[in-house]
Amino acid sequence: MQDLFNSIATGVAVVLSFASLLISIYIFFKSRILSMQPILVFTKHPTEDKRLVYNVGYGPALDILLAKRAQHSNEWTEPERIPPLGTNTYIECYTGYELRCDYCDADGREYKSTCMHYKTTVTKRKSSLPDWPEEEIRKSRAVPCSF
Repeated sequence: MQDLFNSIATGVAVVLSFASLLISIYIFFKSRILSMQPILVFTKHPTEDKRLVYNVGYGPALDILLAKRAQHSNEWTEPERIPPLGTNTYIECYTGYELRCDYCDADGREYKSTCMHYKTTVTKRKSSLPDWPEEEIRKSRAVPCSF
């Protein structure tokens, strides 16, 4: 009977150790992703009637494409390519009823930030903005700034 108890206790210890290892690996990879994730938010300029795209995340936002949508419209318009934004940097952008940025992090994971009624939502990108020909995408002349 003692041998059976020892075998069960050993089996439970092995299973718990393996589960602990798996949880540790999951937490490691999740924290690695979060430590380099850009988070673009839209905010109002403090003194002018402009909007800012501000990176409040921990990593750079790359390949940023900004577009806007008018009220009662399903069509995204006025695409603009924005230079990369590092952590705690911002850039001025146009105003609109609804704004959206598609961007990626340094590992190529894709995200989107959408702003409507001063509410910004950030999600993994499942759908993209339209594929405009590159010559139709305006290149931003604004320079990223830091607070």
